[in-house]
Amino acid sequence: MKAISIRAPWWQFIIRGDKPIENRAWSTNQRGRILIHASSFDGKRVIAADYCNALRCCAADGRSTSRLWPREYPQSWRGAIVGSVEIVDVVTEHRSAFFSGPYGWVLANPRRYLVPVPCKGQLRLWMPDDEILRMCRVQEARWRNTHIAELCEKPAQHETDWGWTS
Repeated sequence: MKAISIRAPWWQFIIRGDKPIENRAWSTNQRGRILIHASSFDGKRVIAADYCNALRCCAADGRSTSRLWPREYPQSWRGAIVGSVEIVDVVTEHRSAFFSGPYGWVLANPRRYLVPVPCKGQLRLWMPDDEILRMCRVQEARWRNTHIAELCEKPAQHETDWGWTS
């Protein structure tokens, strides 16, 4: 599985499912699940400005801005693979306020890892070494197990909404 390094706050919005598109200057034929590597970049002013921009995009897209992320992700999440997401398409136009082009990778089905997998990032799409991939497979399995357990503990929301359960 390939990986992409993304700066804060964009990776946070991606793995929470709030950012449906990743802007790049280049297209890709890659489709399917990729790993999200949280860049170790520490430009606090840039991150703060990007965060404000991301909140504006969320509001314009009709997404909730009530969940604040800064306390959710400690420093240990920087410089690590923090989750995965599927690339389902690459477009040159998109209705999302997050799209600024020239290419937008349309994202779906994000997974946030329970424990980040530390490693050094790279530019463009890159292939982590075998040991990193093994640790990512463990985190993917943990995510699936946790997600399945959560679904089993409570009735599905759509069942309650449609009155299928009492």
